[in-house]
Amino acid sequence: MKTKKTLALLGVKLWLVIAMLLTGRAVYDQLPEPTPRHRNIQGQVDGYWTKMGAVLSIPLIVVAMIVLFRFLLKIDPKKANYEKFKNTWEIIQFVIIGFMTYVHFVSLFMILNPEYSINSFMLFGLGAMFVLMGNYMGKIKHNFFVGIKTPWTIADETVWNKTHRLSGWLWVATWLIFLGQAFIQKYILISFIVCIVISVLVPMAYSYWLFRNRKN
Repeated sequence: MKTKKTLALLGVKLWLVIAMLLTGRAVYDQLPEPTPRHRNIQGQVDGYWTKMGAVLSIPLIVVAMIVLFRFLLKIDPKKANYEKFKNTWEIIQFVIIGFMTYVHFVSLFMILNPEYSINSFMLFGLGAMFVLMGNYMGKIKHNFFVGIKTPWTIADETVWNKTHRLSGWLWVATWLIFLGQAFIQKYILISFIVCIVISVLVPMAYSYWLFRNRKN
């Protein structure tokens, strides 16, 4: 039963890759050469590459990610803990792969419709990804590859659990506010920096504080 479920989930991920490849093939002849590769924070194109790169890069990255997720599970010294949060681990994988799929479709859409602003699309996708991941942050069990990995969370499972519970709340709160930037689009860079500081540095400092108090 477990094998069937694993294969079914793998099949869904591969279908997302196939959907990206089919979409890329459908619009390939309509793409310009060279094709816009990157846009700055003002939404202006500041890099180009080939049409082949535009339609193949993200699907190939997703395939590599699917393989990497399985590989990490096998080599983690605490791989037995993955069984304790296997549903959460699958959801996190789907959130990341779903975001990459979303970016692929948005990129192709923007190449074909340059009159639209990419900022609202990307701000929405980025904010949604972190909000969704924040909802499951507190359910991640002690391991070496997934979650908030500091010397203090790795060293102490209690510190790990408390840090991830706090991180879950912070990620949802901060990135939900950032999600609003998809509609407001003011002070984007400042908002992004604030979200990074709160969602990354605060949990790091909190894990150190917890570890020091437990040691004392």
